[in-house]
Amino acid sequence: MTTSGDADDGGRWGAHRVILSGWSHDAGAGRGLARVAFVNADDPDRLTYTWALLVVPVDGGRDYRGLVSRVSGMVWYRDKLLVTTSGAERDALYVYDLHRIQRTTVADEAVGRVPGGWSANGYRWVLPAVASYRPADGNCVEVSGPDRSGPPCPDGLSLDRSSTPESLVASRAAAADGGGRTVLWRYSFSRDPARSGLLATDSSGTAAADEAYESKADDVRGVLSHRRGPSGSPDWYLGRPADEGTHGILWRQDRQGAKAVECGAEGTHRCWGDGTGSLSYWAETGDVWSLSGRMLFALPLSSVEREMR
Repeated sequence: MTTSGDADDGGRWGAHRVILSGWSHDAGAGRGLARVAFVNADDPDRLTYTWALLVVPVDGGRDYRGLVSRVSGMVWYRDKLLVTTSGAERDALYVYDLHRIQRTTVADEAVGRVPGGWSANGYRWVLPAVASYRPADGNCVEVSGPDRSGPPCPDGLSLDRSSTPESLVASRAAAADGGGRTVLWRYSFSRDPARSGLLATDSSGTAAADEAYESKADDVRGVLSHRRGPSGSPDWYLGRPADEGTHGILWRQDRQGAKAVECGAEGTHRCWGDGTGSLSYWAETGDVWSLSGRMLFALPLSSVEREMR
């Protein structure tokens, strides 16, 4: 998930406070299609939302297909939405332009051009990709097993507005109890006005990480980087969901060590949530947003820090 707090330093998109949450159908008519919920958060007591289907242009842009992927990370920065992909999708990140949301004309289960216009599996809105990134040494195909060998493709994403300039942080999780290491990266955004919201690249179009780290934390689903003061290195927050017989865990790490939130009594999940996913920090309110199952939730970063003391 990501918010208008990522998109703009004022915390709003135009006059509105907005939350974006990515989901995928596991079965049925959705066939694994990725979609994004656009949530109007102007009034926290009366949230409303609508869906947009994520698609990828084909046939030279004359048609589009659905993005068949689990959405594990999203960042909304300026007018771009960066989305992780997995499984059969071959690119590490797809880029969507929020000025190019299109309205469908046919309510059909098909995706793309159909007799009478355009369809998106019954959804009213569709968002076509405008760019993508893939590993320089190969396509991004999810690899199973504890070592997860192959091109390093990110699972989690978030925006760090405390860095100068703002940066994209990404994680690739090690399998639980597999002996591997979670990898963390930081990338700069382009300062070219013509490349608003895109990563900084060299003359060959390659985006190189500014920082890269390894962590012993495994099964990480959410990553967040935030500098608590104007000086010093940033803290990294890594979230792991609850599993059978275990608590969910949220760590704060830096180059010297790690600290986890304190857990409640056995049989509870008080230290972190069930099925928790990506992390997003809304600087305007001081809140960290995440997901637990089908629920979006937020809590003050200050309360997280208090539990870690």
